[in-house]
Parts: sequence; structure tokens; C-alpha cells
Amino acid sequence: MARKKTSTKTPNKGARWTPEVEQDLAADYERGVALSELARSYGRTRKALVARLQKLGVMSYDPDETGEKYW
Repeated sequence: MARKKTSTKTPNKGARWTPEVEQDLAADYERGVALSELARSYGRTRKALVARLQKLGVMSYDPDETGEKYW
């Protein structure tokens, strides 16, 4: 049986988002914490963070509007 690989950089990859973690993520992003730092702190990829922030309505879907590089 093949084992699922886990990354030490993203230990929470694939884990469910709890309401508390979503709230903390949104607050950290709104305080201006960089995506790279959030990725390290939350153990997720930048792409996952962007997707979640967009779903929460905290980050625009239009990168030209925010001027951010997502990945």
C-alpha cells in the first residue's frame, strides 16, 4: 500500500479549516502579515491561503486590484 507523502513545510496540507483558524487567518492578513509568513505560521501553501482568504471575502479575486503576487 502506498503511503501518502506529507511535507514538513506544509504539515496542515489537506486538513480541515476550523472557524477559529479562519478567523485568525483573516485577522492576520488584515493586519498586513505577508503571505509567506502566513504560510509558515499556518503550515499551508500560499495558494491554499489565497483560496481561503478569497472564500472568506477578505482578499479580492482580482490580483490587479490588490497588487499582490499570490504565489
